[in-house]
Parts: sequence; C-alpha cells; structure tokens
Amino acid sequence: MAFIDWAPKFSVQSVVLDQQHKTLIALINDLHAAMLRGGATEDMQKVFKDLISYTESHFRAEEGIMRQAAYPRLEAHHQQHVEFVEKARDLHAQLLAGKFTVSMDLLRFLKSWLSEHILGMDQQYAPFLNAQKNPVASRVRAAQSVQRSRDRERAVGIVRGPLSIVRGSVLSDGNRRTEQRPSGSGCIQTMTSVVSNK
Repeated sequence: MAFIDWAPKFSVQSVVLDQQHKTLIALINDLHAAMLRGGATEDMQKVFKDLISYTESHFRAEEGIMRQAAYPRLEAHHQQHVEFVEKARDLHAQLLAGKFTVSMDLLRFLKSWLSEHILGMDQQYAPFLNAQKNPVASRVRAAQSVQRSRDRERAVGIVRGPLSIVRGSVLSDGNRRTEQRPSGSGCIQTMTSVVSNK
C-alpha cells in the first residue's frame, strides 16, 4: 500500500505539473518503502537526496510557468518553495551526519507539506494558469456564466410576473372591500359603540 496516493483533487489541470506532482509522490513513497524494508542508511540518504533534487527541479519549472503567465502571487509561492527546500536540505545534512534517521515523523512531514502545498498554494494558481493557457475557453466559460445569470434572471421574472398579478389582484380586492364598508365601520367605531353603551 502506498504511503501517499494520487487523487483527482491534487490535479492542477496541467499535464506537465500533475505528472511532476505524481513523481514527487512516488519519491516519497520510495522513501517510505525503503524505511519499511529497513534499507541501509545510504539507500535512504540517496532516495532523500533524489527527492530534494527533483523537488528543486519541479519548483523551478512550476515557477517558470507562473512567471511566463505573469501570475500575481508568484513571490509568495516562491517563498514557500524556498522555505521547504531549506528545511529539506537541513534534514538531509542531519541525515548524512548521523544525527537524524528516516522516520515516520519525517515521512508525515513530507506528506503533509506536499499535500497541503498542492491543495493550497497550487490550487490557487490553477484557474489563473488555465485561463492564460486557453483564453478562448476562458472567454467561453465567462460567456456561459453570464448566460446562466441571464437565464436565472429571466426565470425569476417569469415567476414574479404571475405573482405580482396575483398580489395586485389581492390588493385591489382588499381595497374594494375597504371601499365597500360603510364609513365609520371598523374596530374603532365598534369599540366606541361598546364603550358608549355602558
């Protein structure tokens, strides 16, 4: 059983970036498998080093795509990448120095960071990049959204029309009934009569 499974919710609707994210997941799964096998420390160090190297390559590619599209939140995204790489390099140095071993804590950290990053920061750029990549489709979606709004307004108008006629009819019937009452009728006149009869 894999430590992390790819799920459709991770997709950023980019074949290239989705494939890179799948590779990152596979590398974390490889590290998990090496730990479960009780693999040699050197093997786990190599897998961890490969994970860091591939992560850096992925971040450069992802940021290049964002830069090309003039993504407005690139700097914040880049900062998260820098912080992760610094943390991962520090952990790798500790691993090489024998101060640290591959453990479930490390794997949970990697899984949590990657999942939260893809589901958080990466999902924020997905709509922006997809609109940039396919402006015609983006305009079609926008036009469809406008049309749906117009259809809703039209439907509400169709329902409101008969209701306003019914409401107008009820109001005019009420006015006619009021007009048909003899003057002086009503609660106040009745109450006055009751009080004066005492």
